[in-house]
Amino acid sequence: MNKIKGIFKDESSGKWFVSTTFTTNDGYYIKKTKRGFKRLMDAKKWKDDMYDYYKNNSIESSGELKSDTLKLVESYLSNRKVNMKISSYLIIKNYLNNHFVDYFNNYDINKLKPYDINEYYLWIASKDLKPKTKNMILSTVMVMLEWLDTMEYINPNIYRKFKQIIKKIKVLESPKSDFLTPKEINKLLNSFNEFEIREKVMFEVLCYGGLRKSELRALTIKDIDKRRNTISINKQLQSINQDGKIIDLLVNYTKTNNNRIIKMPEFVINDIINLDNNNDYLFPYAGNKINKILNKHLELSNIKKVKVHDLRHSYCTMLYDAGASSKFVQKQLGHKSDRTSRDIYEHLTYNMERKGNDIIKKLG
Repeated sequence: MNKIKGIFKDESSGKWFVSTTFTTNDGYYIKKTKRGFKRLMDAKKWKDDMYDYYKNNSIESSGELKSDTLKLVESYLSNRKVNMKISSYLIIKNYLNNHFVDYFNNYDINKLKPYDINEYYLWIASKDLKPKTKNMILSTVMVMLEWLDTMEYINPNIYRKFKQIIKKIKVLESPKSDFLTPKEINKLLNSFNEFEIREKVMFEVLCYGGLRKSELRALTIKDIDKRRNTISINKQLQSINQDGKIIDLLVNYTKTNNNRIIKMPEFVINDIINLDNNNDYLFPYAGNKINKILNKHLELSNIKKVKVHDLRHSYCTMLYDAGASSKFVQKQLGHKSDRTSRDIYEHLTYNMERKGNDIIKKLG
């Protein structure tokens, strides 16, 4: 992408186009797009000419205030919808409509002061939401503002102010990650009784396969290859809020679009095959139900409380501790980069070492 705001290159045709906003001398904003420039200098000259024209003319009837919050969000969502997964699109649409439009609906975005942005930040912080969700809302807002700034829908100072304030304030901490040791995993799995076989096998898959919860919920018997001891991960079953109702949405891709075939211990594959597999899905449980089952058995086993996603981290640490290569761990977990896998491992083992040092200090 070209660094000059409002001027872009169409990689398919090799030609330049302008998509930007001009201000008339009576305070209105005119959105203009023109394509087909063979040279960057031609596109820049057209933009400069339009800037001078609208600066010296009044066009009340065709003007549109670009600080209309809802229209800004709609413009951004319309652009993102084309190249975005439907599940991701619905999430960011919900974040922006419920946590940006609702708040700034009566504000002139281009006239926001640092105080206004700080108050918005504190409003998000006061919401009865998980810290991770709050951080996701703020990240979504920042990505949108960056796009609006690039497209010159908003005053460039607005994006800069948001960025400075949200970077400066560290009120919202990301939830701390943790993991279980192999010994703790064995204790957890041994806590299931003879009437909880499916639940036990489900946690075998989570602990020894490192699946995301949405990937686990979408598994079918067709994804299991007994001969090779593998599981195919190529879809997700996500719970979304649609018109106030929680529904399951099956999407035929994984979070990072890295469909994968993972190796599993033979005993886990055998346990899956031995289940009554007449249901559509191997583990027909809602996401919250899986959380409750885990919490129940952590308590029964007298093991520290962890999240379902932390079992994925546990699998990551087991692989590294067993001597697996970064590329193998990346492939098993479906990360875009092996750097992600290494960062998780280093973060978790650093926290474990720090806890150990704290214990040593208390001994003294």
